[in-house]
Amino acid sequence: MLSDVTEKDYLKKSRAYFKQMEQWLDKNTGDTWLQQEAVASIVQDTIEKYTNLGYWHMFAAVTMPNHVHLFFRCGDRSLGRVMRSFKRYTGRAGNAVLGRHGKRFWQREWFDHWSRSTDEDDKIVSYIRNNPMRAGLIKDGETWPWLM
Repeated sequence: MLSDVTEKDYLKKSRAYFKQMEQWLDKNTGDTWLQQEAVASIVQDTIEKYTNLGYWHMFAAVTMPNHVHLFFRCGDRSLGRVMRSFKRYTGRAGNAVLGRHGKRFWQREWFDHWSRSTDEDDKIVSYIRNNPMRAGLIKDGETWPWLM
């Protein structure tokens, strides 16, 4: 129980953990299946398909070599339901392209972050759009093909 930890301390630790995780992901280590055009296209096409189906309203998305950032508002499905469906569909299709059968494509968990203001919305969109440059995948002024 966190009764002896203030909310401010808890948020500070959570942010530090998230920042450390993002730095690790930006090194583009581990499984980098998403850097393959055919697999990244599956993810991007599914994002568009789910938008068109009304599962979510997408504000920004980027497919990186080893992870994906999505910033959206849920549509007619719950967050858990839409994420399970997205990961199941893209994981199976990605594994088929890669010739992997019966193996996990995505990690089980996903990290969500709630935005409570337009200023925070703007920061999140900026973070997502700048992620390829921060990770050293493109230079300033270049465009990343897997950015929405």
